[in-house]
Amino acid sequence: MLQSYIPPKKVLEKYADLIVEFGMQNREGKRPEKGAVVHFVVPEVAKPLYFYLQRSILQHGYHPMGQFLPSGDGVYNIDADFFRQASPEQRAFHLETFKKALVDQADCVVYVLAETNPHALRSTPAEYILEHRRAQKSSISHKRKKIDADKLNWTIVLYGTDAMAKEAGLTARQYWNQIIKACYLDTANPQREWDRIDRTVQKTAQKLSDLQIESLHVVGPDADLTVGIGADRLWRAGGGNNIPSYEVFTSPNWREVNGWIRLNQPHYTFGKKI
Repeated sequence: MLQSYIPPKKVLEKYADLIVEFGMQNREGKRPEKGAVVHFVVPEVAKPLYFYLQRSILQHGYHPMGQFLPSGDGVYNIDADFFRQASPEQRAFHLETFKKALVDQADCVVYVLAETNPHALRSTPAEYILEHRRAQKSSISHKRKKIDADKLNWTIVLYGTDAMAKEAGLTARQYWNQIIKACYLDTANPQREWDRIDRTVQKTAQKLSDLQIESLHVVGPDADLTVGIGADRLWRAGGGNNIPSYEVFTSPNWREVNGWIRLNQPHYTFGKKI
């Protein structure tokens, strides 16, 4: 699938190395041992990144387990056609053995987001999508258990597409420039920048945990919201799980959330923009 802009080789090489060197480490900053299996899932439109990611995985002494997914578009709306054609039994079917085997084989997993049709499921009933997602619960839980046991490292990264740039009101080159800046791919050593950021956010998370905050009150022109944190909550920081990632977060107590907030950024859920 042709795109109007593909980043230079140097940018893609740096991006791939950053994913392998920073994104695949755990929250304690430890990378997988050589010989680890890396399951990397890449849409067709991000083929240039697939190429350099596989190369970097090999150069770092890991075993690549690539999964190349077809990208849907206005002509071949693959996702929507599944729900149009699938019977209730097919929507609820789960490739459990296959998906659990992927988790069992992998030591790391890399997901590349590269949307080519953000409105693909706009006309698909939400209950169909929910039915299909609920059917995947057992393999998702299987993966979560391996992550929680610190036996599966993971990261999610972004590959800019024409469709995503259009949603943001940018050209593809402008969109990629945002990715390049956010990931520090315009610096001599992006990983060094991310190691510095990671040290900062990890310290911040620890300080917030030590404070044992009971609640947060957000006040401003677009919010008057009180969020209860809950007892014995720990704060966590981004690490390499998302690139880019500057986040420091915790789990609130939903029973103690009161007030209102106005959002000015769109979100896509069940194929619809809200």
